[in-house]
Amino acid sequence: MNMTRCFLSIDLSKEIKDKIFSLSNELKDLKDVKVVEKENLHITLRFFGDKSEKEIEDIIKKLRNIRMNSFNIKISGAGSFPNEKFVRVLWIGVQSKELYELAEKINALFSKERFESHITIARVKKQNPLISKFLDKNRNIDIGEMVVKKFVLKKSTLTPSGPIYEDLEEFILF
Repeated sequence: MNMTRCFLSIDLSKEIKDKIFSLSNELKDLKDVKVVEKENLHITLRFFGDKSEKEIEDIIKKLRNIRMNSFNIKISGAGSFPNEKFVRVLWIGVQSKELYELAEKINALFSKERFESHITIARVKKQNPLISKFLDKNRNIDIGEMVVKKFVLKKSTLTPSGPIYEDLEEFILF
């Protein structure tokens, strides 16, 4: 059976992507740190994993029932997962009450999942003292604000040079 790896995403404005990418450029020369490509920067609302065509149709059908107004998000502050002593992922924070409301509406349609609003900017294979410096310097950085008018179901194809994302379906907020 043909499976498609997919996730729900909020696309970022060009301006926000440019600002975040210029920030993550500080990390690009670090060994064992893989910076996310500018075109792949996004907010993940939910990861679905591998799904069949029928499962994807069902997901789309359910998501079409979500009704919500467009809303503002504030993008600021660098952080890491799982924590600052052991960094696997570097991210920029996203603040918005409505973003969590949207995640709750999605959780109501599928199994409940913990949602952490963030934009992944780099993945870390091996710890490096420069990562702590980067976090300290950018802990309170203000990237900007943008209006969220839609969210997107995306297909993710993993390749040796990094993932390739394609839009499967858009869901417009009013």
